[in-house]
Amino acid sequence: MDSGTYQDLQNGRWAAVNPDCCPCRGGGWLLSNGDTWHRCPQHGTGVPHPEDEGSSFDFDAHQVANYRRAYDVFRCAAMGAHFKSSFKAACQEKLETPDPSPADWARAAEEVATLWLDAREEAQAQAQGFSCALEARWAAEAQWEERERAG
Repeated sequence: MDSGTYQDLQNGRWAAVNPDCCPCRGGGWLLSNGDTWHRCPQHGTGVPHPEDEGSSFDFDAHQVANYRRAYDVFRCAAMGAHFKSSFKAACQEKLETPDPSPADWARAAEEVATLWLDAREEAQAQAQGFSCALEARWAAEAQWEERERAG
């Protein structure tokens, strides 16, 4: 494994808040193709190294805590963007089972927050005279490139 790939794994930018979407799957560690372990910055705090023997670490409780934290992160993101109704009720509408697991709640929260944030971004872009958020992002990128060229 080259040093650039190793550094990319070490910096942890690969991590995602939702354990289901994170390469560590909420376990706290990622095993690379180069047979090296990398601690996940989202889920690895307090998790013993996978090759440590004799640990009494409660992985099930850790995983539940990961899903609860993910739910809270998504709820805070939506509420910070002025989500107007009950976030819990909006999540309940997305749940597909009468007995949802913490993972189900985290997935629902991510969906609700993402839809809300995307709709808000679209509305803000249209209020600025753009046809969509993508057009607004392209314009912002073009301005940045122009500033970089100008020095």
